[in-house]
Amino acid sequence: MADSPIHDAVMPPSLCLADNSPESRSGEDMGRSLTAHFQIDICDPSKRFGREVPKRARQLPLLAYSILAFSSRHLAMITGIDDESSEEYHSYALRILIPILDDPMSSLDENLLAAAVLLRLYEEMCDVDTGTHLVGCARLWNNIPDFIAQGGLSEAASWIMLRQNLHISLIKGEPMQVDLNKYRRSRSFVDTTDEDFANRIILLCCQVLATCFSPGAQPDYETWAHLGKEVASWHDSIPSHYSPYHHSDVKSTSTGVKSAFPIVWMMNPAQARILLHISEPRLWVSSLRTIEHRVAAD
Repeated sequence: MADSPIHDAVMPPSLCLADNSPESRSGEDMGRSLTAHFQIDICDPSKRFGREVPKRARQLPLLAYSILAFSSRHLAMITGIDDESSEEYHSYALRILIPILDDPMSSLDENLLAAAVLLRLYEEMCDVDTGTHLVGCARLWNNIPDFIAQGGLSEAASWIMLRQNLHISLIKGEPMQVDLNKYRRSRSFVDTTDEDFANRIILLCCQVLATCFSPGAQPDYETWAHLGKEVASWHDSIPSHYSPYHHSDVKSTSTGVKSAFPIVWMMNPAQARILLHISEPRLWVSSLRTIEHRVAAD
């Protein structure tokens, strides 16, 4: 693998320890800031994207440019300051990625999947979301039968990719592009961390969307009943600390009108992710018709 394009490309100067020239220091400072800004693994207790991926990026240019593209784009969004460097980083990443995908079987590994996930995150924040990286991630993942079962970074990237697919399916009413059955081989169905419970219900949400939006989908009562039982089983199995430890309504100081968005405090970010995805799990079965009506209206 030493002569693979994923290893051979030139590293960004900001991540090269040996480059200490004065002209490179401003770039180094920017690169460090972007790397420090890089946080995306809210549902991974081991925080592999925050801890492991930056380490590998010191040796793998594709990962390095993918991190910098995503982080610079996100930082520009939250600060409101235009930064064209994200497009440049993305362009460099594509120059490495495209030759690899031309001969995919030589380089299909967890590093490639992680980079593809990062580039999809970058794509989500662009003014026009073409979905190119979303399709690429799905094809790459579907062609490797044991990514989710490998654990480690492979599994972490797989769950992020699933959430990316969930987002598009939910807002656009499109079919899921990944094989959901493979996720059943994940350790999240064995382990019992908060993040594992979050991953389980995210997969259930995806199964609901797949049932609604798959080509020619005509779900029957038995299908909904089965999904409803699975959601109820998940709800009954979650630990007691999943309940919010603070819940309050917000009223406008000027009008006294209650906001539609309450304040809800959870013990763990993964629990908050669950609420953001599904609100109250038991409402999904009774609200599936609403999803179908919305798609028809669109």
